[in-house]
Amino acid sequence: DGRVISGSAFIAASILPGASRPVKKSAGDDVLGGSMLLDGELTLAAVRTVGESALGKTIAFMQEALAKKIPAEKTADRLMRWLVPAILGLSLLTAGYLVYQGAPFDTALLRALAVLVITCPCTLGIAIPLAKVAFIRRAHERGIIIQDPGVLEQAAALDTMVFDKTGTITEGVFSL
Repeated sequence: DGRVISGSAFIAASILPGASRPVKKSAGDDVLGGSMLLDGELTLAAVRTVGESALGKTIAFMQEALAKKIPAEKTADRLMRWLVPAILGLSLLTAGYLVYQGAPFDTALLRALAVLVITCPCTLGIAIPLAKVAFIRRAHERGIIIQDPGVLEQAAALDTMVFDKTGTITEGVFSL
């Protein structure tokens, strides 16, 4: 983020505050990192480092949201604790039983691998976090910041949304 030292210009500041119209900035005004200069010239002095800037805080905010586990992830993690060892055990039992019954070792190994592949718990452990990350990324591409990914599971039940500021619901392009 910076402060205007000299010059005057119009900037598109919709990246964070949601201003739908270009904003005029002149000496002494603050400018957020990520704003786009539309018309004019500005000389800026940095007043905040990347980590302290509004954009940096937003990025940290999103990283924090990605690190949070949604209820489905927590459930999948609990299931995976016993499901993986159980499937490995079932696969070994399959191989052992077939060898005990006189089947060739390569056939027993092939059947054990088939049990392991068909019952692969990886999809459960990987699919939920991947879906969460994909949703948060798509939302970000559309200008939506997800604070708590846990509410994603509750979103299907929504029938009404209330927004407190109309200025934040913009596409950053002013038109009549």
